[in-house]
Amino acid sequence: MDVCRTATFIKQNSLSLILSRNNYATLVFYISSLKAKCKPILIDSNIKTSRLKDIISKFEPEYIFFTQKVDASLLNSYKKINLERIEHLYELNNSISYDMDESLYILLSTSGSTGSAKLALLTKDNILSNTEAIIEYLSLSKSDSTCTNLPINYAYGLSVINSHLQSNAKLLLSSKSIIEKPLIELVKKNKISNFNGVPSTYELLFNFKLENTYLKNVRFVSQAGGSLNMHTFKNIYRFTNKTYKDFFVMYGQTEASPRMSYYLVRDGNYKSGIIGKPIKNGKFVLKDFAGNTIKKTNEVGKLFYFGPNVFSGYIDNKNQLKNSKKMKYLNTGDLAKFDRDGNFYITGRESRFIKIEDKRINLEELEKIISYKGYDVVCTFENEKIIIWYTFNSLDIAMINNHIRAHTSITKKNYILKYIKNFPKNSSGKVLFKELKL
Repeated sequence: MDVCRTATFIKQNSLSLILSRNNYATLVFYISSLKAKCKPILIDSNIKTSRLKDIISKFEPEYIFFTQKVDASLLNSYKKINLERIEHLYELNNSISYDMDESLYILLSTSGSTGSAKLALLTKDNILSNTEAIIEYLSLSKSDSTCTNLPINYAYGLSVINSHLQSNAKLLLSSKSIIEKPLIELVKKNKISNFNGVPSTYELLFNFKLENTYLKNVRFVSQAGGSLNMHTFKNIYRFTNKTYKDFFVMYGQTEASPRMSYYLVRDGNYKSGIIGKPIKNGKFVLKDFAGNTIKKTNEVGKLFYFGPNVFSGYIDNKNQLKNSKKMKYLNTGDLAKFDRDGNFYITGRESRFIKIEDKRINLEELEKIISYKGYDVVCTFENEKIIIWYTFNSLDIAMINNHIRAHTSITKKNYILKYIKNFPKNSSGKVLFKELKL
């Protein structure tokens, strides 16, 4: 009822900027925008004022919706609309016409909490095809339920919401962290059938011994948003295997709406970087650095994805809305390989390869080598040296040095170990490498 009433106030072929939170009002306005054929731009509610100002200036959204405090100066060109249960909705004083491709459906930032004005264009076909594929391999139905512990503006979090809405399943709405009492109490009172998270979600879950709270009644758990370390993988596997629950490792990017592949874990052997097989109607292609298709198993190459969920390009202002063009494929920017069973494995980011003394070094691989005992480390490259950032106060430096010497060709003069209290991360839990500076 709230959706139908709100949708009648929204103009077609317009833009709505949603500073999203996982609550009822945000969900209603998001669905209302889609119903009214208004294109929602979903942005992290914690975005910095300067970046929000940049987005408003470049896109001039017809509507701005938020559920938290916003700098009043940003709303000078807007007037408040009073709708029951939908507070903090503002409409542009002087309505403008947007010249846009009608196939556009949702615009998402690819930069998490940094809130760059660069947006990925997703069509209705992109979202629906991906949502249907997710529903199929997870066997979602109206009897399912989950909690919204991932942000709605994050493609993975949005896909969880979309797939449950499409299945007529139940959503427990909350913007709280899984370790905060309101969400803990909500889940205790309402059983959930599935739980979804990024690596940092599961690290928190087991560190705070909350696995029984969130996972006791589920039939499956899913993980995406980067590779799990061995310690966290083992924790999830032990719990799900002991309690006969399915454990899905998934791979995706915003530009793929977002899911590209999944892997149902059936044994406890840690398979670093595994992302499984493509979703229905999707296809992976590996190419070597000369552009030739790789057909041999366990040979590393650049990973490309083909499917109906591939986005329609990027834009950074409203004048580019009419220039959307269906992309034939997605260059994931990842390096990968596949095994004889057809399962794919991510081996690293192409952009995270560096060269020292003519040696090609994969920083992600180095992180995995160093974190073999569960240490949380991140590697960056600055001033011709590798910076190994760690958060563990009592790290055994001598042991780490010996381990690097034993398992790599990197000499001690080529790296620095640096303590940091916490890694800078975006709202989806991914490390913000650009903020790690000496």
